[in-house]
Amino acid sequence: MPPFKLFETEGRASEAEVVSDPFGMVHVFWAYGEPGAEDKGEAEAIYYTRRENDAWTEPIDVLISPGGRGARMHSVAVDGDGYLHIVWSGGNALLYSRAFTLEAGTAHGWIPPQALTFGVSVSEPALAIAPDNTLYAVWTQANRGLMFIRSEDGGHNWSTPQIIYQADRDNELARWGRIATDQKGRLHVVLTYTLNDLEARYGRTDAMQLYYLRSDDRGATWSEPFLVTPEPDFGEINVVTFGEDTVHLVWNGRAGRHGRYHRWSGDGGKTWSDTLEVLSPAPQNPLGTGGLTGFPALTTDAIGVLHMVSTTGGGDYYFRWSNGIWSSPSLISPGLDGSGVTKTDNSLEQPSITISQGNQLHAVFHDGFERIWYTDSRIDAPAQSPQVLTTPELTSTVTHADNAMIVTTGIPEPTPLPILFDRLVPPTSRSPLTSIWAGALSAILLAGLVFMAHSIRRKQ
Repeated sequence: MPPFKLFETEGRASEAEVVSDPFGMVHVFWAYGEPGAEDKGEAEAIYYTRRENDAWTEPIDVLISPGGRGARMHSVAVDGDGYLHIVWSGGNALLYSRAFTLEAGTAHGWIPPQALTFGVSVSEPALAIAPDNTLYAVWTQANRGLMFIRSEDGGHNWSTPQIIYQADRDNELARWGRIATDQKGRLHVVLTYTLNDLEARYGRTDAMQLYYLRSDDRGATWSEPFLVTPEPDFGEINVVTFGEDTVHLVWNGRAGRHGRYHRWSGDGGKTWSDTLEVLSPAPQNPLGTGGLTGFPALTTDAIGVLHMVSTTGGGDYYFRWSNGIWSSPSLISPGLDGSGVTKTDNSLEQPSITISQGNQLHAVFHDGFERIWYTDSRIDAPAQSPQVLTTPELTSTVTHADNAMIVTTGIPEPTPLPILFDRLVPPTSRSPLTSIWAGALSAILLAGLVFMAHSIRRKQ
């Protein structure tokens, strides 16, 4: 279908991401800022809309960062029970929240943001969920490297953050980490290692190296980094898996190099194919002019076909890999035509794709940083019936960032009002006496109310 406009603004709309749940619904998130907010250093919000029964819900801001911090660079994943999990950069904190699929369209449906790390520079997080619903996240931390964290209980508790790729020097950065899991529970991580080296250690002063790491024990230990390509002219590498042993890596050529490239493994990342050109660079190919325009958007279907959407040559293009052969590019959208609210032309960036019900491919992207677009297509793959939608019935206890224990039965009632937070208390900074004082204060207030009610009845 032709692209459908989900959202338009005079402010900033970017970083669109689409995911599908086990019940056949499609969810889209993006970062939104009021006009001039970015120039003023003001915070952004995370917006959301959902498609169900071929209709879209009204877009709404569902998440903001505590204390007026920014809310960008989000990553979303869906578990087998229908919970949406999200991590994002709050500037100096990595923040996490979750919501059941039916409640994701209201701010009240999301648990208050939980700080997974605090007081450090955080950017570019990525989230993945294993078949057993274990959550894994990686992110870039300035002056440290690529960080890793895990939750084995649906986001209630998290492991201590660890460095899995060290940034050796102040002018080096382990960034753009992506993570995927396979059916055996192994973890596959890719990253771009950037360097602004005055000595031109890699032949240029702004070198970028692409690396791959694997963990066979849920992140306890990691393989030696594998250099995906020896040349320092690439970036934005992405990873996706199929079944127990197939792993795909796809990445972008930088401006001046261009092109789109692919390597794959059939033994869980132990050995790799030669590098394949998904799209040869210009001037051999007029469409191969794209540089670093966002990660190649990747997904695999039930029969192992790899699907990709990438921004190149001034438009968004779809590619398909099957039996070792890449298809010719198919145009999804040619980009802005100057008819947006700001009347300017800008290139498309940052596509995202997902598959629902086995054979429905969904894609989203932004253009001009002012519009969010959606399109879908039926692919040649087996259809799958969605699961029957049921809401959680058990009482759940969640630990929030301030260590307060909140017990809810089932799903809370929705409200259109956003949840606002004035401050964020790191989990380790809260005194154990806080809960005691809070309980005592509640008891005093309750006693006062009872006394007032008793006095009123006496006067009557």
